[in-house]
Amino acid sequence: LAFADFTGAVLARANLLRVRLDGATLFAADLRHANLICASMVKADLRGAVFRATSLMGANLQDADLRDGKIAEMGRRGELVGGWGNSDTRPVGADLSNANLTGAKLSGAVAMNTNFSNAIMRGCSMVRTNLKGANFSGADLNAANLMGADLRDANMRGAILIGADMAMTETAGADFTGVLTDAPAGRSILELDQPVTELLHLHAAWVKTGGTDGRKIDLSGYDLRPAFPMENVTFTAIKAVGTVIYGLRMPGIEMQFAQFDKGDLRACDLSRGDMRGVSLQGALLNMSNLAGAKIGPLELAPGKYKNADLSGAVLRHVSLKGADLSHANLTNTDCSYVDFSGANLHGAKLSGARLTGAVLSGARLDEADMSDLADDSEMIQ
Repeated sequence: LAFADFTGAVLARANLLRVRLDGATLFAADLRHANLICASMVKADLRGAVFRATSLMGANLQDADLRDGKIAEMGRRGELVGGWGNSDTRPVGADLSNANLTGAKLSGAVAMNTNFSNAIMRGCSMVRTNLKGANFSGADLNAANLMGADLRDANMRGAILIGADMAMTETAGADFTGVLTDAPAGRSILELDQPVTELLHLHAAWVKTGGTDGRKIDLSGYDLRPAFPMENVTFTAIKAVGTVIYGLRMPGIEMQFAQFDKGDLRACDLSRGDMRGVSLQGALLNMSNLAGAKIGPLELAPGKYKNADLSGAVLRHVSLKGADLSHANLTNTDCSYVDFSGANLHGAKLSGARLTGAVLSGARLDEADMSDLADDSEMIQ
């Protein structure tokens, strides 16, 4: 249905699961309670459309135009009412959790109580948008324009607001716990006795010589973003618990036996990296590129191996295409919308993992433990 014209169409409660509406015109369309889960609406014209209580989980609305839309409409007394018509007045906004809204235009829209949790909203325009009570927990709002928006009582826990414009934004009652901004998160690298790159070179010498030269360093709790870009460095055997390296671009990085437990590695490009035996317990890796990475066992001595441990990590929207995850510990991980296509998961432990929307086409799964998966896991084979 790409480029189709649905101007003013009544599609309330329609089942449009995984439908392709790229470039389509849905101007003033009624999409209340519709099922648009995993739908593709890239560059669609959604101006004035009604999305109240619509399911858009995992949908791709990149560069879509939603200006002046009614995601949740207000009544005369400020209460939420049911879009068009008066028969349904429950206070429910649309579900856009995990949706891709990169570059989308929502300026002037009414989106009270809408669920944007874990959505990708980079460069999204929400100028003067009514977002009161909306849920943005875990959302990526990098470089988003929220000028003059109403964020009163919004849930912003763990959201990314780097480079976001929040001039004249109303934030009374909003929860900004754990938000990542341009401000330092954790300890400043200025507290270190030498520049980060020099310390990493010393650490690399320590690794290469087996401890006879250089020295081992501990970067736990530091925010390393001010040291970017970093070139010709290694993270092999480094201790960096709770360290922030958000946005690091280092394809082919060496991270064997590194310890980044509870670290912030979101939006990183670590593709083709050597991460054998790495520990990433409870780490955040949302939206990172790990395609082709080696995350299998590391041989420490003849017959002695250290498996990679990602237990409890959050890997939403991560690319693991063609990656080697053999025998890796992925128990209780959030792998929603992860691309495992062509990956090697031989002997991997996935018990308790959430695999909602995960792509497993061509993946090797022999001897993998996939018991007790999260109840809402629905994979795409």
